[in-house]
Amino acid sequence: DYCLRLDEETGTALARFTTSFNTTAAVVFYCAWGLLLQKFNNSDDVLFGTTVSGRSAKIAGIADMVGLFINTLPLRVHSHPAQRITDLLQNLTETMLAREAYEHTPLPGLNRFSRANSAAYPFDSIVVVENYPLDLQSLQKSSPLTISSYWLREAPHYALTVVIEMLDLIGIRFSYPQGVLTEEFIQRLGAHFLRMIRAVL
Repeated sequence: DYCLRLDEETGTALARFTTSFNTTAAVVFYCAWGLLLQKFNNSDDVLFGTTVSGRSAKIAGIADMVGLFINTLPLRVHSHPAQRITDLLQNLTETMLAREAYEHTPLPGLNRFSRANSAAYPFDSIVVVENYPLDLQSLQKSSPLTISSYWLREAPHYALTVVIEMLDLIGIRFSYPQGVLTEEFIQRLGAHFLRMIRAVL
C-alpha cells in the first residue's frame, strides 16, 4: 500500500467547495479520478468502480440489521474539453442519484447488459470513499458496547484500489497487487491525483 494525505489547506478548500456548489466530497474525488484516468488513457470516456453502502434500500428494519450491505457499481465519467468543471460535477451528481435504484444489482449481473466480456470485471480500478469512521470515544460513552481495537484486511479483486478516508486530515491509500504496478508508478499517480483534486477545486 502507498498512503498520502490531503494538506489542511486543500481539505478546507474542499469543504468550502462542496458547500458552495451543493455537492459532496465523494463526487469531487470521483470527478478528479475520472479526469486523471482520461489523461492516462488518452480518452474522454472512462469507467471505474465505486462502492455504495446498500443501507439506503427501502427494507423494513435495515437500520437495525447487522451485516455488510456494500456493493460495487461502475461509474462512467464522460467529458469534453469545453465543458465547465461545475457542469461535469453536476452530471456526476445526477448520475449518482439516478443509479440509487440499482445499487443492489450484483456486479456480475451488470455484464449481461453490456458488451463487456462476462467473465471479466468491466473496470480495473475502484475508488472507495470511507466516510463512516467510528467515533470510538462517543460510542463507549453512550453504549454498553465497547471496542478496544479493530483490525481489517482487504483483498480487492482489482488492479488498483483507491481508498479515501474522510478523517480530520483526509487520507488516500493506494492498494495494488505486487507485480502488477510499481511503487514508483503509484507514487507518481498519487501526486497526479492530488494535483487533479486541487485543479478541480
